[in-house]
Amino acid sequence: MLPYKAAVDNGLAWDWAEYQPPVPSFTGVKVFDDYALEELVPYIDWTPFFIAWNLSGHYPQILQDEVVGEAA
Repeated sequence: MLPYKAAVDNGLAWDWAEYQPPVPSFTGVKVFDDYALEELVPYIDWTPFFIAWNLSGHYPQILQDEVVGEAA
């Protein structure tokens, strides 16, 4: 552990003049035509929808909740 002053004095020094950010492999919108939505379902976090509907809990546990499970 260092005192705060020593840690600040020993901090990282960026050389922004020489920094070259990485170039993205593409820009714009990537469209996936004919992509099976069933493949995406396991990756969807439904929690924001339940929050919008004033149902407290996290998906998928909210489905088993004693208070709001049936509504969810």
